[in-house]
Amino acid sequence: MRIIYAGGGTLGSVSPLLAVHQMLLQQGRQVDALWVGTKDGPERDIIAEQGIAFTTVSAPKLRRYWDWRTLLLPFTLPYGILQARAVIKRFKPDVVVSAGSFVAVPVALAARTKRIPSLIHQQDVTPSLTNKLLAPFASAITVAFSSSLTAFSANKTTVTGNPVRADRQLTERAAALELFRFLPDVPIVLVLGGGTGASALNRLVWDSLNDLVQFCQVIHLTGRGKMEVVAEHPRYRAFEFLGAELSAAYAAADLVVSRAGMGVLSELGSLGKAAALIPIPGSHQVANAITFARNNAAIIVSQTGLTQADFTGKVKEIIEDKPLLANLGRNISKMLPPQAAAAVADLVRRLGGDG
Repeated sequence: MRIIYAGGGTLGSVSPLLAVHQMLLQQGRQVDALWVGTKDGPERDIIAEQGIAFTTVSAPKLRRYWDWRTLLLPFTLPYGILQARAVIKRFKPDVVVSAGSFVAVPVALAARTKRIPSLIHQQDVTPSLTNKLLAPFASAITVAFSSSLTAFSANKTTVTGNPVRADRQLTERAAALELFRFLPDVPIVLVLGGGTGASALNRLVWDSLNDLVQFCQVIHLTGRGKMEVVAEHPRYRAFEFLGAELSAAYAAADLVVSRAGMGVLSELGSLGKAAALIPIPGSHQVANAITFARNNAAIIVSQTGLTQADFTGKVKEIIEDKPLLANLGRNISKMLPPQAAAAVADLVRRLGGDG
């Protein structure tokens, strides 16, 4: 089966697609894959690590707000579609799969003109602008939450949960502590600052670091190219990016502080990790965070007006409350249906004629 995955710009749309790809390989399927991503996005290296061929097409970003570049859309989008048609003509896919990235628009529309079936996956609670645009042209739609069903056609939409990569499995905590050279009797906070909105969260950690290390150890992922401050302390480890070692970071952490993208939330749910969420104000992440908080599956920390003292105090309050940590971990593990990757992979196989 020949598959084109379309995703990138941020890693949010990449993780569920990789999870589906890994599941197809686990199922013993013969998969010849091509990844269509963005020119300057962070996805290229990650896709290369998975051994998947990579190419790019011109993909204008779809904005919900006014921007002068929106005026160029009538010119840039057709150009991207022409590029995508050329890619499809060369690769001859059986199916196209995407998860909300703006690069999916020209690829999925080109697939429609070539009568290639496509599947789009909606992982956030609030449907993305990309998926709303592509929904009428999609052969099948999968959603992480049942509350998203009303946004799409009922006869081709399935609730699957959100696929999580097979390599996101907890390692032994003792091995994780050794890897990061941390003490076993001091709580550990993992801060995931990489991705959209990283700068504000990273800055908050650096400004609060002297207070944080008084009561916990910190693993801090800043995001590639976002290590703006070089801080050193025996209780602090900073990385721009973690590949396979991210599983060890999850295993070591008593609490994860993160934005509220569904890729991360799904991983935390599959691993049962307690989380404090700082959603990007005014974004789709707010709805994600509220959904988890309403189910006592995460704590929301609002970025609006958040001070260094507020942040440090909230982290200390949560991490010193062992029953709360256990309850958060237990509840987050119940938030999404299990076996999501297998469910989406089965639909991909069916569309691609390998069912």
